[in-house]
Amino acid sequence: MEKEKKERMEAIDNIQNKYLSKKGKYKKRINELEAFNQDLVRKVEHLKAELNESKNSYMNLSLETEENMKMIKIEWEKKCQEIELSSQRAMVIFLKYYFFAKENRMKLQQNTKPKLNSFRLNIN
Repeated sequence: MEKEKKERMEAIDNIQNKYLSKKGKYKKRINELEAFNQDLVRKVEHLKAELNESKNSYMNLSLETEENMKMIKIEWEKKCQEIELSSQRAMVIFLKYYFFAKENRMKLQQNTKPKLNSFRLNIN
């Protein structure tokens, strides 16, 4: 009986030693995995922060570009209006000059009609 008791005790001790050995290995592995998980969590948080920073940067750049495009559009519209007004002014000046010249040409033609009586040839 004693021998059986001793064998049982040895078997229990053997099982306990195996259990403690495996328990130590698993605890070590769990600690390694927890540390790895924490590193991954920090990396994810860092990447999220970078992503938000990039997103904000691109949004600001987009808004700035949109504002610049609006300013360019306004400037081009002003230039187009100036060009249109200057071309209209040039057309008005041209038409005034054209009608003034036509009117003067008609007056000159009326004033410079040759008078047959005023020109005589003296042949002796």
